[in-house]
This record gives sequence, structure tokens and C-alpha cells, in this order.
Amino acid sequence: MYDACRWLASNETLPEPDGKFGLVLSGPVGIGKSSLAACVLMERARRGQGVMFIDFNDLLNKARKSQRPDTEVHYDEIVSAAGDIPFLLVDDMGDMARRADITDFTRELVYDIIRKRFDFLRETLITTNLTAEQFREMFDDRIYRRVHGIEEDDGMCFWVEPT
Repeated sequence: MYDACRWLASNETLPEPDGKFGLVLSGPVGIGKSSLAACVLMERARRGQGVMFIDFNDLLNKARKSQRPDTEVHYDEIVSAAGDIPFLLVDDMGDMARRADITDFTRELVYDIIRKRFDFLRETLITTNLTAEQFREMFDDRIYRRVHGIEEDDGMCFWVEPT
């Protein structure tokens, strides 16, 4: 996990061209996924790259509020901000204990952001407590295919679990 984060922080190219341009750090609570991810984000910012940190639950709350008529921030602005930034960290994406929070609206929001990042090759770092299979179950195949990939080389992220 550390080596993968070091690679993403350094913005180096991989020894083999496999098309990946992001990471998913997956594992149980308390192993340091968020801390490692924050270090990557800070290094990218130190190098002058545009970066954004999003707590997944905060993202969901903002997106829900964006549906109100009196909102100051609209759904499209949320998707554009998260989709256009050169380097995005999404922390705590998905939690089996909160699976009821993942609605069709949530999936559409995640899909809109991930699709934009996938289509424009925007580097993405995701932390999650979910296994790859739980992630697929929670978010559906459209999102899973873009993040992890169905075949080995068609997703945008390496899926890294602690060893």
C-alpha cells in the first residue's frame, strides 16, 4: 500500500504501460488508508497540482442539499468541481454499515463524477472499507468497471489491499 501511494505521490510513470491513473486503498478501519492518502494529496499540492479532498459522506450531504430549490450550490457544480480537478481524493467511499445511504441518486452522482474523471484521465485516489466485490455490489457495474475494471486493464485505478 505504501509503495502504491509513493508512486501516485511522485507522479511517476509505471514501468509497464497499463493505463491506470489512480488508486483505491481498500481495507479495514484504522490501518492508515486516509493518512496515506492525505500525504499523497499534500505532496501533489506541494508540487503545484490542483487537488481536492472530498469526504464521501459530506459529498452525499451536499449533493442532497443541491436538490433543494433554495440551494446555493447546484448538482452540476458539484460534479464539475469533483470531475475537473486534476487530482481528487475521495475518502471513506462506501461503508457496509451505511449501505442504505447508497440510493439511485447516490449512484448517479458517483457515476457522473467517476465517468468524467475516467473519460478525461483525471488522477483519482479513493479510500474505502469495502472489498472489491462489496464495492461492485454497492455501486453497480457501471461505476465498478470504470474504477476497478472487469478485465485487468480496463479500470482507471489499481485496487490495493493491505498485505
